Amino acid sequence: VRTTVTPPLLNSPVYSLATRCPDGRTGMNIHTYATPVGSTPVRKWAIGLYRGTQTHENFVREGRGVLQLLRPQHAPLVTTLGGYSGRDVDKRSKCREMGFEWIALARAQAKANDDDDEGGGEDSSISEEPLVLPGCAAYVKLRQEGALIDAGGHEVAICVCEALYADELVAEDERKSHLSTAELRAMGLISEAGRAILDDK
Repeated sequence: VRTTVTPPLLNSPVYSLATRCPDGRTGMNIHTYATPVGSTPVRKWAIGLYRGTQTHENFVREGRGVLQLLRPQHAPLVTTLGGYSGRDVDKRSKCREMGFEWIALARAQAKANDDDDEGGGEDSSISEEPLVLPGCAAYVKLRQEGALIDAGGHEVAICVCEALYADELVAEDERKSHLSTAELRAMGLISEAGRAILDDK
């Protein structure tokens, strides 16, 4: 055992954090700094927000977002959602081209509960809450509680879980229930430092 400044390679769940932009549209990224930190009397989560990003800007302004636990089929979205800024790339269009049209959370909730989905077509770009990706293993509605915590290049938000929607059928098989950083590294989609590997690099 020796002293090192390199952290061990951890295998972490891969999320996307959906936030609301000033014009009411949705911003979305890839998120791995997220974990539950309390369960009673209310569920609480901690999320790390990278300074300078649109997601950080949106969350600081709105104080809320929807954390989406991704599944293996969402892996092709990692480069688009995690490698580029929403200021420069139309992420919704890119996701649509790959077969993942963003939908209202209510529709995602209905699908997770196996209810009839009477909606069709595109959901409005302008919404009181952000749109989400279809088919996620879980959706966690978060609301910031208290001040942000300085963590250098990131700020940490302690959040109350306002609602949790999970696909119970997916959760029955843990191997297929969610996407992990180990899988993304094996596919060459992220580096050992956890950064998205861009197509043009």
